[in-house]
Amino acid sequence: MLAITAADTAVSAEIVATLRAATPQAVEDDIARDFNLVLLERLEVILTEERLVRFRIPDARTVDAVVAALEGDARLVGPQPNFVYRNQGGGSATPVDLQYAARILELPAAHLIANGNGVLVAVIDSGVDHRHPDLAGAVGEEIDVTGAVTGTNAGAVQVADPHGTAIAGIIAARGLVRGVAPLARVLSVKAFRPTASGMASVSTTAMLVAGIDKAVGKGALVLNMSFAGAEDRIVHRLIKAAAARGVHIVAAAGNKGPGAPPAFPAAYAEVMAVTATDASDRLYEKANRGGYVVVAAPGVDVLAPGAARSHQLQSGTSFAAAHVSGALALLIELVPGISPTAAREALVSGAVDLGQPGPDDEFGAGRISAAAALRQIVKTP
Repeated sequence: MLAITAADTAVSAEIVATLRAATPQAVEDDIARDFNLVLLERLEVILTEERLVRFRIPDARTVDAVVAALEGDARLVGPQPNFVYRNQGGGSATPVDLQYAARILELPAAHLIANGNGVLVAVIDSGVDHRHPDLAGAVGEEIDVTGAVTGTNAGAVQVADPHGTAIAGIIAARGLVRGVAPLARVLSVKAFRPTASGMASVSTTAMLVAGIDKAVGKGALVLNMSFAGAEDRIVHRLIKAAAARGVHIVAAAGNKGPGAPPAFPAAYAEVMAVTATDASDRLYEKANRGGYVVVAAPGVDVLAPGAARSHQLQSGTSFAAAHVSGALALLIELVPGISPTAAREALVSGAVDLGQPGPDDEFGAGRISAAAALRQIVKTP
């Protein structure tokens, strides 16, 4: 488990950096010796042809001081803190309509056109319970990059935090809950693990780099990132590389409220930032605001698969992002090879404008409609 508190924005006494993949491993051993650091991990990153290294500071020096010292060493690229990321779920309130999302996203009409058949969607999260009846046959593979389990055996991944299961269900469930893209395939990338303090699972820069790299390497066409953290140069570099390959990237806009700063990775230009609305198209009260918000989707009191084969009502921009990932799977099935730009334009053009006329900092372009987005592509009335 990670020794993380609610206030932590980075792992205590840890630093990450990258080197060119061809650099001899002896170089980081030399760096560790030269700067009195303990080398904890080496990670080959295929997507950017780099190697990520993770160091621990064994004495009382601050992370900022060591980063500043390492900035002057040409052997390393971009030394920085090992940032912490948190899922953007926020509990639930009183239900109005248990499966209202299907209604307001016009899923019955959308499913006459596409069901996401065969589209691989990576859920980079806390793991997915593939044994849940609603997810039978939906999870194609499970990968654990947290260091808790080795290998990619689907039966080996233990799921304690149901957040990832809920996200996968919103995207691709085919039981009591029916996902936005019920014939899509889920790649579960477990990149979040429990903390020592018993809080919700968290991830780090190093884990996310591994997770993104493996997801793209497995052929995922959509990356669902229902989490938020600090602006992170290393993670952003991976996201840019994935987007350059035509991968569609979706992230939660954040749950820190109207006065919060932009949340990352949602605020990167290559990412579709999604905010949350309720059954009456009202904005989720805890949602971040800002010009980086692209669209809105259902994310308040959403029925989703839960722990121990249960169902739970979930609220937060995490769950709104999952609806958009599912809608992207529908678009990709309909138009294989559709670019992230074209898919974004379809979702934006088909969105129901909310709030102030035109795009705004609260709803972006408005609340998506899966059917309307598909109609934008096939040009039907």
